Amino acid sequence: MNFVKIFSLRLKTKILIIFFLFFNYNSYSEDVDSVKKEYPKIGSVLNVSYNFSFADIRLLPSIKDSIPRFAFGENYGMILGVYYEHPFNNKYALMFQGLYSVHFADIYTNLASSIILNNQTYNFASRHKLSTDLTSLLFEPLLKVLLVDKLSFLGGFNIGLRFERIVEHEETIISPEGFTFPDGFKTRNHDNNLIPIDGFRAALVAGLIYDIPIDINEKFIVSPQFTFSYGFSDVAKNFSWDVNSLRTGLVLKYVPLSEKKSKPKPEFQIENIELIDTIKIRLPDIENNIFVEGKINNYLDTIIVGNIKKISAVALKVDTLFIPDTLKKKKIEDEPLSVWVSSESSGIFPISEIRIEDFLSIIVQPLLNYVFFYENSAEIPNRYIKYTKEKLNKFNFKDLTNKPTLEVYNNILNILGWRLKNKPKSKITLTGCNAGKDFEDPSISEKRANAVKNYLVDVWEIDPRRIQVKYRNLPLKSSTLNDTDGVAENRRVEITSDDWDLVAPLFLSDTLRFVSPLFLKFNIDYKKRSNIEKWSVSIFNDDKVIKKFEGNGKLPDTILWEMNERQDVINDIKKGFYFQVEAVDKNNKIIRSNVENINVDHITVYKKLLIQEGDKRIDRYSLILFDFNAANLGTTNSKIMDYINSNINDNSTVLVEGFTDRVGDEDYNLELSKRRALTVWKLINAKIKSYMGFGESNLLYDNNLPEGRFYSRTVRVNVETPIMNNFEFK
Repeated sequence: MNFVKIFSLRLKTKILIIFFLFFNYNSYSEDVDSVKKEYPKIGSVLNVSYNFSFADIRLLPSIKDSIPRFAFGENYGMILGVYYEHPFNNKYALMFQGLYSVHFADIYTNLASSIILNNQTYNFASRHKLSTDLTSLLFEPLLKVLLVDKLSFLGGFNIGLRFERIVEHEETIISPEGFTFPDGFKTRNHDNNLIPIDGFRAALVAGLIYDIPIDINEKFIVSPQFTFSYGFSDVAKNFSWDVNSLRTGLVLKYVPLSEKKSKPKPEFQIENIELIDTIKIRLPDIENNIFVEGKINNYLDTIIVGNIKKISAVALKVDTLFIPDTLKKKKIEDEPLSVWVSSESSGIFPISEIRIEDFLSIIVQPLLNYVFFYENSAEIPNRYIKYTKEKLNKFNFKDLTNKPTLEVYNNILNILGWRLKNKPKSKITLTGCNAGKDFEDPSISEKRANAVKNYLVDVWEIDPRRIQVKYRNLPLKSSTLNDTDGVAENRRVEITSDDWDLVAPLFLSDTLRFVSPLFLKFNIDYKKRSNIEKWSVSIFNDDKVIKKFEGNGKLPDTILWEMNERQDVINDIKKGFYFQVEAVDKNNKIIRSNVENINVDHITVYKKLLIQEGDKRIDRYSLILFDFNAANLGTTNSKIMDYINSNINDNSTVLVEGFTDRVGDEDYNLELSKRRALTVWKLINAKIKSYMGFGESNLLYDNNLPEGRFYSRTVRVNVETPIMNNFEFK
């Protein structure tokens, strides 16, 4: 046996041993994982193959030259077959494929020699072509080993029988030009030297397969497959001819015994909510306060979020406080100043009562992960709520319910400290930034980050090794430096973490209140209004001034008040309110109108249940962290979107509202707010949905603060869902 033949046999033997050792190791090195039950699968196979051949043809009887000659060839084929898979567990399975492989093989080589003809030497070259039909039936057992979810490694072998038993040998003269064989043709067939081929076929097989279920019960599976076949047997009987193949295609699988998946039972989360309200009523005939305690009423509120059923046990108590009516009518001036309230529907005629209606709600309060600083300062501003270690027990997450957004944000350091305390393995990174070397000393960045770290370490007793401090000049995503607002926004510490729960939004059970009518119009009557230097319209209750409109110069005829602009304001007027106009004329004389009052019909959730009115849940979600001048969603917003869609039912109505801050051109901001709303609207899974953009015409928060501008770069998603059937008494 020649050296090439011996080398080829040794190489194939080594590959076979490696395959055996690999599968033997994998079979016993892993523990059996039987978490997921697997079933036998049947199916069909459709592959295309790229086949390449390499042969040593020195032993061909039709080639007289003893110099080593090598031939190479490539072609494509088609493979059809049937499939069976028998699982041992969810990691290992045995696959059997019965295949019909259509494969025509051609290999080529050129031979050069010298011949003497008529005493003249010629350089003679010819091309040899060997052709055969390697179509065969194959049996292919493979071991399937799961690597990662749905992706598996395949390894094994195939054996089969070929139908054709003869290799045709064709020789063509290449040079010199004009030479032919004795029969006058440039090509001849060596029919008398046809080569018998080996009918037996064997190969080692390795590859990958990826299972893609196409129905919820995983009864039908499409599996893209890629394999490499290394020919272990020679095509010809009397010389070395290896055929190797790259195969790719699909396996269509059917799982006849799979069981229909049952819907998982919902998990339950139960919370107790205590709502205590006090109604104040003025009585003219009493001298001291009289307190009457209300009766406690209990009801359940059930909300299903994904696979979690949240049950809130609500205890509601409404107390009544009767107080003496000490308000006295002011003396009417010689030229009386009067004011009354009307609505759009009443025209100029006064109204004396408005209606406030309560709705149960889930509020997603995004947490802006920035702490802002004053210019060239590393001291945490006083607007951020800070505690001493001794008074830390005063912080309570429940106190954040029904609080305005910026008031919740001012607790950012304590929210972060509480979350770090409750997740002892999580870590954070604090990145100090400044407004740029043209505005601030660059060294201030590190001091700002350390100021935040020191508060978390000293007050909340967080291990300093869990807090990484970094610092830079401008933030990675900085605001514009062409505007004082943008410069202020860059003076900050950024809080980031690999644990999303540390900077996740707050999910608060809340009560939304809406006022009807939407607008109140204060009508002011005064004959000498052009003689006024400055004026004010005050709205107040027994405790404080709720709202104040003021200006200089001529007293206006009307003042318009949007009632639903802020939830904290609505909460202040729910027991009724008073209003009065005050003006100062050019002679510095103070002129006041009479104090007028508006009663409120407060329709609580509990009251609607008692009178059997239909009700709905109104959920409000805000998506912040839109980059400056950007409308694309980030990672945090994408997670909020998943939560929103999990809370939308077929009968939900969704309104998407886009907003911006005051920085930049007003027309451009209007278009930007619409683009932000449209981006979110496209991702909402609701049958009834709409969107609109407000630009900077409706600034949601105080834009004099950098956090107010960031929170204004938002999209607000309002979801209204009927929930009458979700209530029951216990």
